Amino acid sequence: MVDTETASPLSHDAHYLVTTAGLYGWHIERQPNGPVRLTRPGWILALTFHPHGAFRHGRALGPAVEDEDVSLGEVLEILEQCGRPALPR
Repeated sequence: MVDTETASPLSHDAHYLVTTAGLYGWHIERQPNGPVRLTRPGWILALTFHPHGAFRHGRALGPAVEDEDVSLGEVLEILEQCGRPALPR
């Protein structure tokens, strides 16, 4: 696991997904220039990106999803519906 603060800069797609995941309470693991793994109790989202940074592929495993491919839109839907948004302080 790489600290998300010290890993290489994220592409636009990865930045958006990681930021959204953080806002909704997901645990974020990423490798420099590699896959991103987002987890919550009962859920795992594994995301890959093209070398130029665009979303490439997502896999989801969770209560309503049995290890299947998911699109960028489906990833966002899972993050929002299955996470817990952080309330402003």
